[in-house]
Amino acid sequence: MAASSSSSWSDKNEQKVFKCSAKAATKHPFSILMIGNTNWSTQITDALIEYHENNHVSKIQVHKAPSVKSALSTLSSVYADLVIIMLDISKNDCLVDVEVNLLALEPALLCGRTILVNPKNSIKRKDMGVSYENIDSLKRKYNLLILHGNIDDYISRMFLARRIMVYSYKINKNGLPNILEFNSVDM
Repeated sequence: MAASSSSSWSDKNEQKVFKCSAKAATKHPFSILMIGNTNWSTQITDALIEYHENNHVSKIQVHKAPSVKSALSTLSSVYADLVIIMLDISKNDCLVDVEVNLLALEPALLCGRTILVNPKNSIKRKDMGVSYENIDSLKRKYNLLILHGNIDDYISRMFLARRIMVYSYKINKNGLPNILEFNSVDM
């Protein structure tokens, strides 16, 4: 049984946003859209795939883009079950970047299908561009899950991948639409 939902969201500048369209679970493998630093995305993607393949026979897909705006222009018909936005806490404007990406997602994607990942939790407070208090504030504002890890260490990276995938399996089994298709809205 395929469910569908559609809604659009745009501001007075006719901003393009990802649009949510649910499909039947059997048509596509579980798919993740990862937004953020390319090197970090690659490391986390490799860990996600390794963890998943060691624990499940089904396949997953991971699409990567530096920003939601970039994904809109280069991945015109990508779908995803989960959106991961990575935090670069060493940058002063990190939370501004994250919020810009969140605002470019259809609100339906913020309902349990978007998480924040801090892949560098080993950074010293003096080297942080943002405080944990400000990160927590943004997390609470959008009611998001945030996972912290250290992708420079293999064991920590695999533990982070495990946490992401366990969350993914939970949202996939709880009756939420399995597939979210991202299409740019041309105005």
